[in-house]
Amino acid sequence: VTAATMQNIKFYCGWFCPYAQGVWTYLEMLSIHGFEYIEINPYKRRDSKQKMSLEEKARLYPEFIKASPLGLIPAIDHDGHFVSTCTDCMKYIADVLDTKKRMLNQDPEKLWQFFHFCQQELVPYFYRALLAQEKNEQNLALQYFLDHLHIAQAQMLEANGFFLGDHFSIADLALAPWWQRLPILMHYRNLHDLNKDPAFARLHSWWAAVSSDPSFQKTMAPISNLIHNYREYANGSATSTVAKTFAPQKYL
Repeated sequence: VTAATMQNIKFYCGWFCPYAQGVWTYLEMLSIHGFEYIEINPYKRRDSKQKMSLEEKARLYPEFIKASPLGLIPAIDHDGHFVSTCTDCMKYIADVLDTKKRMLNQDPEKLWQFFHFCQQELVPYFYRALLAQEKNEQNLALQYFLDHLHIAQAQMLEANGFFLGDHFSIADLALAPWWQRLPILMHYRNLHDLNKDPAFARLHSWWAAVSSDPSFQKTMAPISNLIHNYREYANGSATSTVAKTFAPQKYL
């Protein structure tokens, strides 16, 4: 991949989306300064979680729909090669753009295992706790979320710093956007401050490393904006794909 082809990358993103944030961070870390960031709002209103129809998305964002036929972010158009969904974008960057394997240069199998654990087993309980309207369901989902954070903490390969110790990897991107969003659960679901909980001491060291990384910092939206943006998940009025995917009846 040459510098010229790097400049032909269009990255379709949303400032609020944790799935897109991981991909965005990966691009920033590779110093792909020529990629074009294109903000997409897939909702009926800019500050809502009311799903916009695919027809309306196609009218507003025709080039985006070419890259993401289902109208979901993140998506990449790399010189006419289209990739969508968080996992597929991550794999594409790792396979095609990360030529030095900077994010997978140690124990790649374990890194991908952790990535999939977070995406498939941990993250659903973040949304489940936020979407549930019954107090007992909220509390149970929060407990499952905490249980999975303990598992994530135990899987880290080094005692301090990033998942790998001294450098960022794709495993860190699997969890970091949701840890940044813990204040959303604190605000709407009375989650205690995990950053002050000694039971998560390893994750404190991890978050200190992740949150001080310049590439990740570029992708961090103000938490007050995120709390406001997620309010319709919390009050049960959201109709987005995420809301339907993690609907209460599908978990617990």
